Amino acid sequence: MFDVAGNTVTLRYKDNGSKPKSNREGPSFTFDSVFDATTTQEQLHESVGRVGVQHLLEGYNSTILTYGQTGSGKTFSMYGDESTCWRDWDNDTLPRDHGLVPRVTACLLDQVGELSAKNTEIEYAITCSFLEIYNEKIKDLFDPSTKKKIRVRDTKNEGVWVHGLTQETVTTKQDVADLLRLGFGLRSVGMTLMNERSSRSHCIFILNLHQNYPDGSSKVSKLNLVDLAGSERVDRSGVEGVAMKEAQNINKSLSCLGLCINALAEQGRHHIPYRDSSLTHLLKESLGGNAKTFLLIAL
Repeated sequence: MFDVAGNTVTLRYKDNGSKPKSNREGPSFTFDSVFDATTTQEQLHESVGRVGVQHLLEGYNSTILTYGQTGSGKTFSMYGDESTCWRDWDNDTLPRDHGLVPRVTACLLDQVGELSAKNTEIEYAITCSFLEIYNEKIKDLFDPSTKKKIRVRDTKNEGVWVHGLTQETVTTKQDVADLLRLGFGLRSVGMTLMNERSSRSHCIFILNLHQNYPDGSSKVSKLNLVDLAGSERVDRSGVEGVAMKEAQNINKSLSCLGLCINALAEQGRHHIPYRDSSLTHLLKESLGGNAKTFLLIAL
């Protein structure tokens, strides 16, 4: 149980078993913003997604992550209803339940269209990629061919990129809708006792913006929209066999992400353990350095 007051969440404990029920107040946590059950997808986009688009246009590498227990609403926050998030993109107003990925992409296309109309000398190009990290292996959701070797590369001059990952150029909302429909059909999901349709992988939709200027210079930035697999206690989710291995890899990579964030927050810390997992290695340039990061916690 928890109470929300402004931007603060206070936990409340309830005794179980033979003890009389109580409603003792637990610790409180303060966040930049707290979105309750009445918050619409549009309001979430205005507070988080539109800011991410602005950072992308300014040349920053940015990341929006949804984190939380399995079944808490991460995928709904990021995409909306998975079966319909790629529909009705031709309308000026997206359907009410559409999540951050459809709204952010539509917002970026609209902004680039307006900027191109104002200044025809600057050339804009938008590409996108769609991948999942399943049991620490990267799978291209635009091209799931098993012959391709996809791995994270990291060099001093070129930074971090995913070798072999498909990049699709998009110019319209329908382009993105068609690609989302393709990618969602290939994502790894499964059923547990805690969630009928549980994401068994980290899913990352990447938007790359290329801006070419008349003097020959250019600016490249990317926005990672990360739907993390849900953390889970295997004794509650009831998984076994292959699903047990999935849960172990999910919890391990989430622990690595937490360790990286803790290390980045420590003053004077020189080594950040990015390479301990595929997820943190991939997000290296969007977690540390000159980057903007949003963490959306689903309860």
